[in-house]
Amino acid sequence: MIHEHLTAFHGPETNAFGDLLSGLTGLPESGAAGLDCHAAQVARLLTLRSAA
Repeated sequence: MIHEHLTAFHGPETNAFGDLLSGLTGLPESGAAGLDCHAAQVARLLTLRSAA
């Protein structure tokens, strides 16, 4: 969704396939190695929050 003055963008769904692909884990060289899609999202948010 794009704001009417083109100043902001809001994504209504950022993990459209996370529930459908529940058995997949992150790649070994990624920051989500061995994590499922939900755990990877939480880990990323915690990383961003601790860096702020």
